[in-house]
Amino acid sequence: MRPETAELIKQSPTGLNLVHLNRLLLEDAYPLELSRNQRMDRRVSFLIGLDGKIIHVTDSPDPAVHVKELAAAMATLKGKASLNR
Repeated sequence: MRPETAELIKQSPTGLNLVHLNRLLLEDAYPLELSRNQRMDRRVSFLIGLDGKIIHVTDSPDPAVHVKELAAAMATLKGKASLNR
């Protein structure tokens, strides 16, 4: 884990900082997979699914869209996790 990621975790981020933390965690966890896709930039949001695969959430240039879409995707994952119990 990069120092930038560790520092952000310590801050208990919310909102846009939480979106940024999600991106950093994915970059730290899947560096080879993400580097293969050259169009990636910090406007793209992803989550790690229950199966360990990367899920594309949004690539909107609007930061508010990232927060909204990530919240919706996380709620969906939480619902799926509840069903798998």
